[in-house]
Amino acid sequence: MQALRQIVLNALGIKAAAGQSLDALVSLQEVPFQTEPVSAKIEQIQSATRVQGWIDGASRYVAVAVAAFVLLIFWKMLGKQKPESVPVELLASMPRDSQRQLQGANALTPELLNELIKQKPANVGTALRDWVAVKKS
Repeated sequence: MQALRQIVLNALGIKAAAGQSLDALVSLQEVPFQTEPVSAKIEQIQSATRVQGWIDGASRYVAVAVAAFVLLIFWKMLGKQKPESVPVELLASMPRDSQRQLQGANALTPELLNELIKQKPANVGTALRDWVAVKKS
């Protein structure tokens, strides 16, 4: 207690006069600490942080699960899509048509294909597919 009294006096900057007791300048009283309410608060804080930790961890996994679910739905919807055929619009034949055709009457020649590409570029993919299919058969 004397050491604590001296620390308080030094902190306050008080000096005892000659013959004056330290008890007259500063009085200290010893009081027991109340540990019950503090320990209850500590337990309450720990349980709250434990629950918060579970919520934080679960939120990460829930976000990943939702993203995987959305990806799965997208994948299934993509699998149900069927490719649509694009019709080819053949334009009126040119006067030199007889020179371009080979032996078959409906054969698509490279020259005719070039002419179709120049006239309507949107049909390039379909025209090439049809031309390759004719060559294979």
